[in-house]
Amino acid sequence: MDELEVPYYVDGDLDEYYDDPDEALLYEHLEKMSKYGRFFYMFQSCVGPTTVQTFDLVGPLLVMCFILRVVSALKLPRLVVHFVSFICGLGALFLFLKKNLVYPLAMSALGELFIVTPENWHQVRGSQMVLVMKLISLGFDMDKGTTPRPNIVEYLGYSVSVSSVIFGPFLTYSDYCQLLDGKKLGINFQLAAVLISVGTYAYIEHVFRHKLGKIFNACILARKCRPECGHVYKDGNFWVIAANLGLSFLAVFHLAYLGIMFGGDSEIQEKVIVNKNDFITGYGMNHTLGKWSDLDFASHWVALATFLLSRIIG
Repeated sequence: MDELEVPYYVDGDLDEYYDDPDEALLYEHLEKMSKYGRFFYMFQSCVGPTTVQTFDLVGPLLVMCFILRVVSALKLPRLVVHFVSFICGLGALFLFLKKNLVYPLAMSALGELFIVTPENWHQVRGSQMVLVMKLISLGFDMDKGTTPRPNIVEYLGYSVSVSSVIFGPFLTYSDYCQLLDGKKLGINFQLAAVLISVGTYAYIEHVFRHKLGKIFNACILARKCRPECGHVYKDGNFWVIAANLGLSFLAVFHLAYLGIMFGGDSEIQEKVIVNKNDFITGYGMNHTLGKWSDLDFASHWVALATFLLSRIIG
């Protein structure tokens, strides 16, 4: 049986020749590319429209920033400059957020009305940080559809849960619900060992730096000194820079040592079953201690030596 030959012809109307409109559009793009050249075609079809759209979006924001810069350069009262900054920011919020600008404005107003003293803020900042992390996590989970919207009682129970409201740790809403249901959470020896090590190392470094700074009267504390601190040797001193670099490299060494735990074959990791689903929770005790044993527990020995040295010099 002879094969059916399909006649090949080109019709002037691309829509009749190509049954698929996308194929016809592709042919037009290829024809333009061969006619004008690849660079000009890419500029015309991609770079140009993208640049125009970007300018339409960011252009007004740049103009308002320029206005604020000009006004701030003039010798005007600071109150006027702040007011211009407020008006320009309000315009930027309206351009990008439309009616939703009421939310950041409300937060700004509340922040201005309830500014606390440093002493009071020092007491509440830990709880505030955990609360903010909870709310952001809940918002993302609701947006992704992985968590249903809680009612007011569920929300209050989660946000100020007694298990984490003072010292933490941060828990997602799903973990909070599992905790109330008595189900297992993804906590294992690997994570606990690493976190305990991090906390211990941080305390040892804080004490060691504090004693060194006191002995040598130098700015080598764990936190950056203020310009008006009473130390004789400031940040610009060569030996202060060398000491801070050395201690920073030591911290990087500890972090690299601990970070080895978070990598490798997932087949040997422990699993926990929640709602008939398997969740990987990390490596077990034998694997974690085995990894550290291969490295001769170098980081822990260094931390112990640092602690003993801090006790000797103190």
